[in-house]
Amino acid sequence: MMLRKLFLVGLVCAFMAPTYVFASDKNVYFSGSIGILFSDAAGVDSQDATLSAIARGTDAKIEANTGIAVTGAVGMRLMPKVRGEVEYAYRTAGLDKVTSNVGNAGLQGDININSLMFNAYYDHDTASSWTPYVGGGLGVAWTKADGFGGLGAVFSNQTVSDVAYQVMAGLAYDVSAEVDLNVGYRYFGTSDADFTLLSASIDTHAIEFGMRYSF
Repeated sequence: MMLRKLFLVGLVCAFMAPTYVFASDKNVYFSGSIGILFSDAAGVDSQDATLSAIARGTDAKIEANTGIAVTGAVGMRLMPKVRGEVEYAYRTAGLDKVTSNVGNAGLQGDININSLMFNAYYDHDTASSWTPYVGGGLGVAWTKADGFGGLGAVFSNQTVSDVAYQVMAGLAYDVSAEVDLNVGYRYFGTSDADFTLLSASIDTHAIEFGMRYSF
C-alpha cells in the first residue's frame, strides 16, 4: 500500500510537469552513481531475553564497516533549473560490533538496503560548465539484515520495509550537451527498522561519483 501511494504521487508529479518539457530536446536523462558508504551507529531498542546483555544494555548501538552505495535513475527536466526522477539504489555494508554500557562484542554478517525513491533536484546556473545542485527524495526502503555474534541471536535474511528519505548536494560538470559528471554527498535514512527481536535506526552518508546522460 505504501509503495502504491508513492507511485501514484510520482505519476501525478509527472503529469503536472510543464508542457515545454516535452517540446524541447535533451530533457529526459538516465543517471547512475557509485559511492563510499558510511553508516551512523544504529541505536538498538529491545529487551528481548534472547539477546545478549550487551545488546540489551543502555545506549546499545550496532556499528557497521565502510560499505558501498550504487544508484540508477531515470528523470526529466521539469523546469529550467528543476529536475524530477525515479531512482533505485542498493547499499551494503558489513556489520562490525555492538556496543553499550555493558561492553562491546564483534558481529558477523551484513546489512543490505534496496530503495525506490522519488527525487527532485535544483540546479544552480553559474553560466559555466560547473553546476552546483541540491536535492531531496522520499520513497520506500527494504532493509535486509543477516548477522550474528555479539547480539546473542541469529538474524537470518530478515527483510523489513520502511519509509525512506534522503538529501543530496554536489557539483556537476558538463562534459558535453549530453553528458554530465558529478561528485556529491548523500544522506539517506529510514524510519526505525522493526526486526523480529529488535528495532534499529538506519542513517547513512555517502560520497558519490556519478554520470548523467540526457537525450
